[in-house]
Amino acid sequence: MGEVKIIIAEESYIIREGIKRILSGYNNICIVKEIVNKKNYSAEIANCNSDYVFINSSFFNNSIEEFKHNFNNKNNLQYLIIFNNDVDKKTKKQFKNIININDSLDVIAKTLSKITNQSLKTEQNSNELSLREKEVLREVTLGKINKEIAEFLFISIHTVITHRKNITKKLGIKTVSGLTVYAILNNIISIDQTK
Repeated sequence: MGEVKIIIAEESYIIREGIKRILSGYNNICIVKEIVNKKNYSAEIANCNSDYVFINSSFFNNSIEEFKHNFNNKNNLQYLIIFNNDVDKKTKKQFKNIININDSLDVIAKTLSKITNQSLKTEQNSNELSLREKEVLREVTLGKINKEIAEFLFISIHTVITHRKNITKKLGIKTVSGLTVYAILNNIISIDQTK
């Protein structure tokens, strides 16, 4: 299979990063453009060579008519619509490929596998975090420093540092923002806790 070119049209940084993280688990995926502003988004999509567009329904105000008017099968693109919770079932049924921002990784992976004709790489799941690593990860994503984590979990600072190294090695994520996205997607913390 050749390279699959993807545009992500999403205002939320954390959702964009989550999508990119999940897409990194597939072979031959190339994100060619990220659109973060609704202004002129349809022209940006039309002017970019891609196979798929991951687009938040808020870009077209959840309006099926507006979506069809702007994107009626232009350039044979396929669209994966990202819905927020406030969209009714009737609207969702109008679209072939959808995900909800609260869907689990398994549900999202099934949808992505269907549209990309490939499965999520299994090595992404082989480095499971231990319970203690998840606890450390939770505290890291909540903004605590090593000393605070050690005191909260009743472990040494050295142990916290070791757990953090193991988490980074297992997940391949080095930034706190990346770890936060992972923690949200895997229900270690809720999105509300990040505020």
